[in-house]
Amino acid sequence: MISSLGSVGIPLGLTKYVSIWESEKNWKAIREAIAKFMAILLIFGVILTILTIIFSQKISNLILDSDSYSLLIIIVAFSFPFSLIYTIFESTVRGLKQFSQYAKLTVLVSSLTVIISVIFVYSFRELGVVLAIVLSALVNTIIFTYYFHKKNIFTFRDLKFTNYSITPELKKIFAIGLAGLTDLFFTQLVLISIRSIIVRYLGIETNGIYQTIYVISSNYLMIFFMSIAAYSLPVLSELNDVSKINIQINDIFKLTLLLVFPIISITYVFRDYLILLFFSSKFSSASNFFIYNFVGDFFKSLSWVLGAWLIPRSKLRLWVTLAVVYSILYFLAFFVLIKFVFLDLKSVVIAYAFVNIFHFAINYYFIRKLQFFRFNKDVIKILSISMICLLTLFFASFINVLYGYVLILPVIAIWVKFCIRKEEALKLIKIFKNKIYPQKVI
Repeated sequence: MISSLGSVGIPLGLTKYVSIWESEKNWKAIREAIAKFMAILLIFGVILTILTIIFSQKISNLILDSDSYSLLIIIVAFSFPFSLIYTIFESTVRGLKQFSQYAKLTVLVSSLTVIISVIFVYSFRELGVVLAIVLSALVNTIIFTYYFHKKNIFTFRDLKFTNYSITPELKKIFAIGLAGLTDLFFTQLVLISIRSIIVRYLGIETNGIYQTIYVISSNYLMIFFMSIAAYSLPVLSELNDVSKINIQINDIFKLTLLLVFPIISITYVFRDYLILLFFSSKFSSASNFFIYNFVGDFFKSLSWVLGAWLIPRSKLRLWVTLAVVYSILYFLAFFVLIKFVFLDLKSVVIAYAFVNIFHFAINYYFIRKLQFFRFNKDVIKILSISMICLLTLFFASFINVLYGYVLILPVIAIWVKFCIRKEEALKLIKIFKNKIYPQKVI
């Protein structure tokens, strides 16, 4: 939470304006923005580290109902400066539309993080978890620093702690950052509050079961955000014509369906194996709750696409309002369910499904009203077929996991036949291979 809030939303605005500056070949503005925001976030990171160390016992009590985890929180705090600098590097690469390089760097840092985590956890157990977080943050920052230096995008010689003059463009980045900070604050506050209530009402072991659901859900969705999301913001930021933006949104929505449907379907059907692979049989009860969370994931990815135009079109107030409403409604739905209906994990996963369906509907309402957006016939067809196929697999596998194993290949084959054309499959591949936006020579 602190790492997210410490970035004060700057990476989101930086991606948008780096995309614009790169199209204008304004490398001076790019380097100036990186330098100033790195200096600012480095200072923020040090301050947040000190504050976390000072209040480590209170943070431990707040989150885990015990002060015995304060040492682990203190160690984690040393990762903050590196994590914040990493967000600047990552958002810059996305803004440059160097999708192929972004994918390679992400795979590299993710692989190293896994290797470091496994070694440290097996060697030092709980202490190894937090040591791995700090070392991974450091290694990831070093990798991106080397890449930036090699490509002559930025070097630490450009980093000046005495020059903080703010241009109008940098003020706009701060404005987007403030909006993003508000979103992050409410999102993280709600997640922390939900986990704390689960610990108090259902016990810390039940929170561990919920963590299984949350981690698997978050990690497979990361594939979506690493591809479509990384591609969408810089592309939409370059467009000013409403009709062209709407064409792109229809296109991105379609590509999202083509990407998300098979990921969610396969992950849900084989959820028991994933639990055994990444956790253990002690977490097998989490399998019963995935269906609700995956419904929420499906609509979350689609609602993200419908809201992707808000930042490029500078509709920051509406974007923040929708984000805050989402967080508040999520918490209220969860609290009502756990207090009066389900005294188990159904309360959080059903609340998650409900709030994401609502968020999809309200995003669609505003994009129709303000952007004059309409789904084209092809998108409506793919959305309808995808939902029917997904619900079929969900209910079949929920009743009996064996039914899911039997149906997964036939259902996906039917979906492919009616939803995927050759040119769309090639376009989706191009996003990953960086052929839509060829690698820029700096």
